[in-house]
This record gives sequence, C-alpha cells and structure tokens, in this order.
Amino acid sequence: PHQFITEEIELLHELARYSFRGGHHAVKTSTFLWKIITDQDQYPNPIVELALTKLTEILRFYDLKGERLPVMMKCVDNLKQGIAVPQALQVLKKVINLYPPQTADTYTKSSAIELLVKEHNLLGILFEDLRKYKSKITSHVEELRSAETVNGPAKAAAVSVDELVICDRTNHLDQIKERLDFLYFIVSNSSSRLSRSDIDVLWDNIYVNALTVNEKERLLIWLKEMSDNTSNTRLIFEDGVAEYLFTQKIADANTDFSHFTHDGFKCFQNYFLLINERKGCVQQTSKQSSSSGGYSNSYSGYSSYSTY
Repeated sequence: PHQFITEEIELLHELARYSFRGGHHAVKTSTFLWKIITDQDQYPNPIVELALTKLTEILRFYDLKGERLPVMMKCVDNLKQGIAVPQALQVLKKVINLYPPQTADTYTKSSAIELLVKEHNLLGILFEDLRKYKSKITSHVEELRSAETVNGPAKAAAVSVDELVICDRTNHLDQIKERLDFLYFIVSNSSSRLSRSDIDVLWDNIYVNALTVNEKERLLIWLKEMSDNTSNTRLIFEDGVAEYLFTQKIADANTDFSHFTHDGFKCFQNYFLLINERKGCVQQTSKQSSSSGGYSNSYSGYSSYSTY
C-alpha cells in the first residue's frame, strides 16, 4: 500500500502541474497531501516527506498563490491543537519561503510572517505549544520511570528519552529542535523580537526542566549560534534581553554547569564578551594572521571580567 501511495502522490502532483486552468484539481491535491503530512500514524516518514515536497511545489504555482495563506492557517490551527506540530512547522516554513523578499503583489516573506505574528499571535501560540509539549512528555517520562521502579529497568531503559516518540512520529530531541529552528526562522526574517518572558519560557522549559543533558545542550547550541554574529543579537532580542539572558540565566549562580560541553562554554563566552563589549569593559580588535593572511578577533580588557 505504501508503494501505491507514493505513485499516487507523484501522479496527482503531475496532474496538478500540467492541468492548465486546473486550479480546483490542484487545490484538491494539496488537501490530499496535507492529510498525509498531518496524519498521526498511517504513513511512514519517507511518504510524509514526499508529500511535503510535492505540496510545496504545487503551492509554488503562480495560479495557486492564493492557497498559501489557507495552508499557513491550517498550520497555525495545528499548533493551537498540538496536532502534528513538527510537520506543521515544516510546512509553514516552506510555504513562507515561497514568498519573495520584495514584491508589489501579495505578501513578501517578512510581511507574511508579520501577518501571522501580529494578527494570529503565532509566537504566543508557539510558546504555549512548547509548554504543552513539555508537560506531556514530562508526564509520560515520569510514568515510565515509575514503571521502572516497580518492574525493573529492563523494559523502561529500552528507549532513551532523547529517542522517545510520544506523538507526531518525531522523537523528543527532534521535537525540541524543530521548535527552536522555527523560532529562529521567524525572528530572523521579520521585525519580531524575543522578550524577557519569551526567554523565561525557553530557559525554564528546555534548560531548567530538561529531561536529558542533550536537551539542555540543544538550547545552548541554539543560543550560541544566534550570538556567533554579535550584530545578530540586536535583530533577535528586544533591548536589554541579551544581558538579561546572560546575567539571569546563563551566568546565574543557580545554573548547573556540571554538564557543560564545548558548545555550552562557547555560548557562555559569546554572551559574556557581547555584554561586556557593549558596556565598554572589553574591546574587540582585529589583527592580521601572518600564517593565513586573514584576520582573527581578539579582545583586550580582560581585567574587567569581574563585572559579572
């Protein structure tokens, strides 16, 4: 049956592609593909990925650009309901990327995001979904650990928490990664900025209440990547939020550093230097490397590191 579905997807896509003035057929095809993508159990990941690719290709057609917004709203509805969230995020990202950077017609990429954020509360829905997902997975893990206490570790330890799948055909670590990747996509392609309360939600749910060390690491890697380019942080955080993140979260006395890896240290270093440079406590300089002919960054003023 799966081979049949694959061939059916390919056939419907080609019919939609070559049926001139066949907008109705293309809309029906996109609806069919959406059902495959968001189905909870019936189809394996390769078929879901194929359906996702073909749906994006269909919505690329100029005559079907009017269908992009309805599909995006389906994605937002899925986020509200907690249904096939990773798949909905993937569809939403791909559809938004169909819009050009600039246009005199319909939406641009940034204006499409602004519409979803300002008129449909996309960021609020995304953070609430994160809370709900973490509550759901935490309860499930607690039940498993209770069973382990009663019945012994053999069965409970068969699957690590990182690899645990409780919904959406997606393991726990990838559930976290999909949400973080999408959040970065939104704030880096629009005027939306992360607030202190947003940071609280991220830090409390993914770091403080992490179920695994790798979950904590995933957040630190994400934060590090956002701060690798210091000018990036001004575009991603509201004023004062980067300093709040460092002083009240990353460098807080209660933060557990026992499992810090190289990425965790680089995250700490990036924000430490960023905040101190803005305060004038350190100064970034560039010097030419005689071996490579390129430039490397160094900092002076380390005696002021006692600021924090």
